[in-house]
Amino acid sequence: MRIHVAAMSALVAGFATSATVLSLASCGSSSSSSNSEPPAPAFNINSINHVVVIYQENWSFDALYGQFPGANGTKFNTAVTQTSTLGATYAAIPHPVNENDGLDAALFSNWPAAQPVATFNLVGAPFDLTPDFVTTSSITGDLVHRFYIEQWQIHSGANDQFIAWSDNPGLTLSGYDATTLPEGKLAAQYTLCDNCFHSAFGGSFLNHQYLISAQAPLYGTIANGNAPISASVLSGYPAFISTSGVTLGTPGISPTQATLIANAATPLTQEGNDWPGAIANTNPLDNNNTVYGVSPIQDGQLLSAVDAANPQLGNGNYYCINTMYPANWPFPTTVSGGVVVPSGKFVPLQTHSTIGDLLTANGQSWKWYSQGWNDAVSGNPDPDFQFHHQPFNYFAQYAPGTPGRTHLADLTDLDNDLATNTLPAVSFVKFVGENNEHPGYSNIITGMNAVADLVQKIQNSPAWASTVIFITYDEHGGRWDHVAPPTIDAWGPGLRVPMVVISPYAKQSYVDHTQYETVSILSFIEKRWTLGPIPGATRDATANPFTNAFMGTPVGID
Repeated sequence: MRIHVAAMSALVAGFATSATVLSLASCGSSSSSSNSEPPAPAFNINSINHVVVIYQENWSFDALYGQFPGANGTKFNTAVTQTSTLGATYAAIPHPVNENDGLDAALFSNWPAAQPVATFNLVGAPFDLTPDFVTTSSITGDLVHRFYIEQWQIHSGANDQFIAWSDNPGLTLSGYDATTLPEGKLAAQYTLCDNCFHSAFGGSFLNHQYLISAQAPLYGTIANGNAPISASVLSGYPAFISTSGVTLGTPGISPTQATLIANAATPLTQEGNDWPGAIANTNPLDNNNTVYGVSPIQDGQLLSAVDAANPQLGNGNYYCINTMYPANWPFPTTVSGGVVVPSGKFVPLQTHSTIGDLLTANGQSWKWYSQGWNDAVSGNPDPDFQFHHQPFNYFAQYAPGTPGRTHLADLTDLDNDLATNTLPAVSFVKFVGENNEHPGYSNIITGMNAVADLVQKIQNSPAWASTVIFITYDEHGGRWDHVAPPTIDAWGPGLRVPMVVISPYAKQSYVDHTQYETVSILSFIEKRWTLGPIPGATRDATANPFTNAFMGTPVGID
């Protein structure tokens, strides 16, 4: 990976040298120099004409940046207390699960009989007995990361039930030292935020929705004791014959959705799991629980849907929380009787506002660049193309054939936009599975190299002089972090995730301890273009818009 080292060359004349920048650690961190040096000029948010958000997958802060100098991290081989759901303390970490999702069967074959309950480096002890046994190119197993499960793992801020509530408990305390990896080198050059939390509990689906709208998708309201069945039809279902020679079936809602919720007074069926390493395997889990408002499990007890329909969450509304799919094409399909049919649980078309709607109304350009998008639309998606990572595709205003659809682009379009100096005001970048760092189907180094290469392309473009790049992760991916998240509302936030701020205006070699969250990105965008908060959302209006990540005293950002 190639780091852009002439960070200051594109600055407006008069900006401070990096030595001066290092003296500006007014809050949080890294190093300091003589107080006699003049302060950097004020950073005016209007100096930014381009915001680029690179949204990677599934790592907690400690799991990647626990070793980063100056950051609030947990060093490897630090003992951690983990308890069962019955309060017993674990004495050893269970063997990692060899899931059937790309995990090399040879990985972890030399797992110690009594691996201590402590944080550990995936490429260090206990695996360094065999050189390169696990590397940054290895695909390790995935870990469960769902809405309720993350809350049980956090356990009221104790963060002590990650082993108890995981389907792969042997990996919950594991990580890499990203300090020497491509994204870590960028973090060392610019600003690393070590107190940033992913905005919603759970997984990728809900956090992608928070990234663009700061709220959960609405499933419907309770009527006469029953949750509604969506009457919306799947849209944009293309009438072509696929390369496998099977024809596409008639559009319609998956039967799974029609039976998703049976009765408001009856909990959804909970899927019991005998997960390895558990001291007491008595608690059912929410593997089938994809809609908020039905049967959360608290301290092992099932609550009725009526009890769980919290008025604070919408006066009886159901919200989609775990993985469900868009009703707009492209979405997952399967072959049934020689016919391609929709596959999975589907979300009714959403109509509430997104950051895209606010930008469009304000006359600002924007795009969601998704790697593999064109192939997915043509019916030949990459095997690791993730349909639930395309949040705008869940909305009626971005359905096929609508004017809004033009904002959904392929990552190849970004190359052209950079080359022709037509980069939009706001760009969201989503890599395909192989490049998004998600455990279970990708490795860490390939994704980080993809990110670093994209950053360099932006730095080499005319847009760089007025750009800020936010590199972050959608959620924790089921891995432990030592910091208890703040209590804000019933939706989150969840655990800390890495956040790197890259810009000619970003503080250099700086660790920012200010509290941020995913929707701080929305807050920054809203303030830059005077958009106001998203209607119906609350978190973006109060999230800190990175007031301490830029050089000098900020203007127009506080």
